[in-house]
Amino acid sequence: MRGEAPALHGRAKLIAELETAVHSASRGHGQVVLLEGGQGIGKTGLLRAARATDAARDVQWRQARGSDRETDFAFGVVRQLFEDIVTGAPDALSGAAALAADAVRPLTEPGAASTEITHAVTHGLFWLVADLADRGPLVLCVDDIHWSDAASVRFLDHLAVRIEGMPVLVLAAARSGEGTMAFGPVARLAEQPTARTLTVPPLDRDAVATVVRDRLGPQAGPDLCDACGTASGGNPFLLTELLDELARTSQGALSEAASVAELAPSAIIRSLQLRLEHLAGDAGRLVRAAALLGDGADLAIAAHISGLTFDDAAEAADELVRSSVLLPGRPLRFVHPVVQSAALALVPSARRSAMHRAAAIRLDRVAQLDAAAAHALATDPCGDPAVLDLLRRAGRSARARGVPDVASTYLRRALREPPAEADHADVLLELGTAAALAGEEDAGFLLEEAHRRAPSPGARLAAALAAGDLLALRGRPAEAVDIVRDALAGDELPTEMQDLARGMLAMWSITTVTGRRASATVMPPASSLVRVLGADAPPPLLAIAAFELAAATGTATEAIATAHRAWADGQIIHLFPPGAPFPFMAIFGIALAGDLACAERWTAEAERASTAAGSALGAFGASMHRARLRLTRGDVRGAAADAQGALEIARQGVRMALLQPLAVATLMTTLVESERLAEAEALAAEPHAGVDPSSKFSIPFFAARASVHAARGRHAEALADLEICRAWERAWSAPAGAWTDWRLQATRAHLALGDRDNAERLAREALERGSHFGSAQAVGLGLRAKALVASGAVAADLAQESARTLREGGLILEAARSTLLLSLALRAVGQVDRARELACDCAATADRLGAHTLHGEASRALIAMGARPRRRPSTGIDALTAAERRVVDLAADGMTNREIAQTLFLTPKTVENHLTAAYRKLGITSRAGLSDALGAAETV
Repeated sequence: MRGEAPALHGRAKLIAELETAVHSASRGHGQVVLLEGGQGIGKTGLLRAARATDAARDVQWRQARGSDRETDFAFGVVRQLFEDIVTGAPDALSGAAALAADAVRPLTEPGAASTEITHAVTHGLFWLVADLADRGPLVLCVDDIHWSDAASVRFLDHLAVRIEGMPVLVLAAARSGEGTMAFGPVARLAEQPTARTLTVPPLDRDAVATVVRDRLGPQAGPDLCDACGTASGGNPFLLTELLDELARTSQGALSEAASVAELAPSAIIRSLQLRLEHLAGDAGRLVRAAALLGDGADLAIAAHISGLTFDDAAEAADELVRSSVLLPGRPLRFVHPVVQSAALALVPSARRSAMHRAAAIRLDRVAQLDAAAAHALATDPCGDPAVLDLLRRAGRSARARGVPDVASTYLRRALREPPAEADHADVLLELGTAAALAGEEDAGFLLEEAHRRAPSPGARLAAALAAGDLLALRGRPAEAVDIVRDALAGDELPTEMQDLARGMLAMWSITTVTGRRASATVMPPASSLVRVLGADAPPPLLAIAAFELAAATGTATEAIATAHRAWADGQIIHLFPPGAPFPFMAIFGIALAGDLACAERWTAEAERASTAAGSALGAFGASMHRARLRLTRGDVRGAAADAQGALEIARQGVRMALLQPLAVATLMTTLVESERLAEAEALAAEPHAGVDPSSKFSIPFFAARASVHAARGRHAEALADLEICRAWERAWSAPAGAWTDWRLQATRAHLALGDRDNAERLAREALERGSHFGSAQAVGLGLRAKALVASGAVAADLAQESARTLREGGLILEAARSTLLLSLALRAVGQVDRARELACDCAATADRLGAHTLHGEASRALIAMGARPRRRPSTGIDALTAAERRVVDLAADGMTNREIAQTLFLTPKTVENHLTAAYRKLGITSRAGLSDALGAAETV
């Protein structure tokens, strides 16, 4: 192609590096290679040269090119890379890859968007790439990536983190000098550990001389060649244009070298523009239309906006090919972006808006909504209903495909059109919702304005719910309640919307003390309202009530019954978008109430739904709940693995900040139990999103941090954290429930500080509240608290009853703790043999569960009783990391590597590496030995 051969002179080393990258990726060493260089330096030619190498012969090569007219497309570059799959290989969009369908094809009827569909689409795209790579090595080649839409580059960045070990190469070309490589999504992609950047330099002196003599003949002397190199700056494109000019004006003689040296790149560009300006008739009209449409324009569309018939436009296109302005073939492509820019400069600014509008309407008619919207963005606002409708539809489509930032761009322009007064609130609501999903600062203002201007009660409530959700997420639940309370005052509201509003109010009421007080002005607590509504209580309200009853106001029996009503045999999962809070609130309620088996089943159901939808929020909720359930059961290693997994997912989105302290608290507790106090202290000292003393979901964090202090002997600091738990309980007016065991912790701390009076008071309260709530955990821990402050046979009886209650409830680790307390009580009354036997049992149980702190306590008790404790093994399951344990557990359940990877949002290679390491540590060679190796954990 014209201009490409000159660009490749002297590039043998770069081409060899690209060939090596393709070959390396083919062998499973995935990486990202970015070619960086100025405009016209020859990056496109190098990409084509890479494809022509021997290494690329048996490689799947998928290609895309960014365009200045497509930067606001929703996954525009992704669609170029994969859109042929929709018709050519539909089986590639199966399994987790099916989540990518909306990114690789335009949506004609976009559905409702969830708050995290971006993650689902990105997750699906990763699996689409993984599935294609299973068929053979894959190269994703993106030219002009600096013009790519942000969503596509974010996906490539997501892929770069996971590309190691995959036979995939991301090969891209970016223009330097525009800040592309200094900041923004392309810069982040370049900073990935798997990425490297190759700079494309100007042609050297020998390469320039070769190009000049190829064009002007061997008589061109060194002075002329050097002059051409200086004038073009070694830029292949500018050098080619210069030589064309010299050939046309007969300035190629040796005597003209001095005049050539006076030329500069800007002069060469002016010469190019003058040549384009002189294009007459149809060719001139078509080249302007093609430049405005952007590289890759459809000939029929270009003919339409230039006012030509299709046949006349085709003849004009052929003339432009002969003039070295366009490349041969269809669609219409310029020989170089510089030529397109020069042609676009010829379109009068007064004419551009009308041409963009004509292009937008025509593209919309042929179902190219994103392309149409890109042109609509470039029109001047004039109250055009067609443009307004197009932009709103494009906004809904972009949001549904997980690119709310693009949706926000479309809808902000729609708001400037402007819409009619009757539609203004709807556009504000659409814009505010997209802006909230995109994390834009003015989202709250937009939603509140939509609420203020809404023309009907239903519209006001819809806007209020969206605004309220954002306000609550930003730590302003009182304002959220106020705005929804006002909207609920309207007449003739749909029942479904009222149910959802009540559910959201109830959700905010259990989030913080401020939210609870504010919600009380609108409606009674969820548990009270459920009693009033009886059989008419909707699922959202039932789910929140189940949690509320279990955590602070009711009994275990009430919480379990309410949770089952909310769950409705799993129907609640399908009533709301993936990751919605209500199913998880029901799980919270039944778990706190002590029905652990049911909570585990529900968690598995919720996780399956979240995985199928690619929901990060749902996956976080499932991992966090499973971690808490495993810790309750006593599986310290498994709990640590799941808590770590939840925190890894939490880094993907701000919407998980509210619940993140729960995962941190669980992980912190497992570290204390595992005798990894330095790590627990480091985790406690980190700043964590969402930690707020007034938030219910932060209280376990302070209780866990108190356990870290206590383990280090800092009992006063422990009591300070536990005082936060007490202050929250009082502010929340929580007369019952089993949210934390802070009283048991405080009893131990007061005893350690010699304050027996406060210890006895708190122990009494712990047993009274536990007995009232009625779960095995609450009763068993209350009995242990009383045993701590008792003595003699009374202490032994209380500890024995505590151990029995906890064991029957399936709380093996807590039962072992009470067993050790029983051992100490029996030793104090002279029953040393029985005490020694119980301490041995406790040590064995602690060892099996990975509770090394308890194992140490039991071992010290045995030594004090004259026995020699068994050494705790340092191999086998103890040696597994948290990540390895998560993978091993799922493998033991029968999942394939691919299923594990999709469930845990990992790559298949990472899963394979974890399993290999785990097999080595467990002393096995395959999955067949996993059940026996994990037998100890499975008894928990």
